[in-house]
Amino acid sequence: MDRGVLFSWCRLLAAAFALLLVPAGAAANNVPAATCIAGATITESYRSVAADPGRWTCEDVSYSLDPEVTFIRFALKVGGDGPVPRSFVSHYGRFGQITLIALDADGGARSLEYQMDEVHRINSGPFFSAALPPLSANTVAIVARIERPWINHVLDQARLDDQPDGSGWPIELMAALAMICGILLVPLLLNAAFYRALPERYVLWHLVMTSATLLQTTVLTGLLTLVVPLPLSLQITISDLSFAVLGGGSLMFARVFIEPGKLAPRLSQAMLFQAWWGVAVVAAVTLIFPGMRPWGILIVHLVLLPGILLLVAALADAWRRHSRAVVFLIVGWSPLMLVSAGRVASFALSDQPSEALIAFHAALAFEVLVTSVAIISRFALLRGERDHAQVQVEQLKGQAGSDALTGLRNRHALENDFTKWYREGFHTMAVVDLDHFKLVNDTMGHAMGDIVLRAVAEALAPDDDTRVVRMGGEEFLLLLRGKGAVERAERRRQAISSRVAANVPGLDRMITASMGLVEHEHVGRETPSFVTCYQHCDRLLYDAKRSGRNRTVREKLKGFSRAEPRAVRA
Repeated sequence: MDRGVLFSWCRLLAAAFALLLVPAGAAANNVPAATCIAGATITESYRSVAADPGRWTCEDVSYSLDPEVTFIRFALKVGGDGPVPRSFVSHYGRFGQITLIALDADGGARSLEYQMDEVHRINSGPFFSAALPPLSANTVAIVARIERPWINHVLDQARLDDQPDGSGWPIELMAALAMICGILLVPLLLNAAFYRALPERYVLWHLVMTSATLLQTTVLTGLLTLVVPLPLSLQITISDLSFAVLGGGSLMFARVFIEPGKLAPRLSQAMLFQAWWGVAVVAAVTLIFPGMRPWGILIVHLVLLPGILLLVAALADAWRRHSRAVVFLIVGWSPLMLVSAGRVASFALSDQPSEALIAFHAALAFEVLVTSVAIISRFALLRGERDHAQVQVEQLKGQAGSDALTGLRNRHALENDFTKWYREGFHTMAVVDLDHFKLVNDTMGHAMGDIVLRAVAEALAPDDDTRVVRMGGEEFLLLLRGKGAVERAERRRQAISSRVAANVPGLDRMITASMGLVEHEHVGRETPSFVTCYQHCDRLLYDAKRSGRNRTVREKLKGFSRAEPRAVRA
């Protein structure tokens, strides 16, 4: 990753952390009011509960999901100068029905009832709103009757608001969260691109994990409502299921991203079971048994708690086994696991649970970005390993197809690649043989002969338009393409004498070479065989030897077919 890309990632990570510094409260236009609460059964009316002052708590209010119905009473000052309430606002969550009652000083009352899908989903934070009944100058209280809420936050975040559709988080926080959603699109697109180039399971699971994170964040912020105006019940279902898929996807990602052999098999199996079990339980509670209140949300969080513990155990085990990949996971998941553990513990142990939503989603974004960098790192590592392997293969090919003494290609490489080279335009073949080379070996030794052969290889000098092959002993073969191929081959043959004389001091004779050359005028698509061309060159080489050596005999061949080509002696 170059420095510019790395700098961009750092800026995005800084933006995610910046969310922790933004206040998470609603916009500052709430209506001041004294609040009292009372629990009741589903059959009790407000008047029967109001008649018993001992059932009301107005100080040190503690909300509980145990009662089927919770009454929340907001006292209003008659003739006050403060803002006039126009809507009821609370944290989004499941409930049976909400009834809003406007009470007058003279005993008059007006009410409105709302089912869960009839309230207004605010698109700036995790809130919904409902319009209040008509108020009068004598209105002294607003009472909210909330049936069967699933989470405490529907109760403890209930308030009155002076905006008709209610108010949510401030625009600065929403802008930051919208930026987080935009940031999450980057790894989503990267994963899709990576999976096409690198179809590994961990890329697919990271794609699942990132998609669930994006879905969670858009539902939380209300940004999903701007795109698709879904009913509140469906949004809550999407939020619950995406949260479960996020947990299961995280387990599966860690399980397959950690290198083979760096994770205990039993731990790996436990992570697999927990991933699918967690999603199945949440889906059952959300879709099949929605009437499990007040235990449903507690069950969901208790089922997901083992997933956090398994992740911690997996990271510790991989670290103990010296995994390189686990370093990224520890950095990326530490903030998320701490916030998630606190969130689960809060729901399990406290009457007043805290969702820590801003910290949770900032940690989610941080985790996705760090694990995306981990995938990029793994991708670069695999590409490096692949390139190294290709280099080794090429080296092995070269070693298998090269001559150990001169470093030129050998006959095996020529026979394998002849057709390819011919199609690349190498239509001129020349066979070069040193004259009386046996005398050098016989009189001056094979070591001197090897030095001469290496000097001959330098004289023949392969280049982009010339392939040079040592056929064996003192015989070499040239393949040439382009204009002047015949002249270039002849210059190489003649250069042998001067190069050997310069490179081999003490040699008592001049080394010359004879050459048989075939120049083929390619016609049609037929490609001649190596054996056919070589036989022609070998015959011409024999003619050069018989004619006195130190010379070239060449022919131009016009067209190849299944029959012998027609030769024109040059």
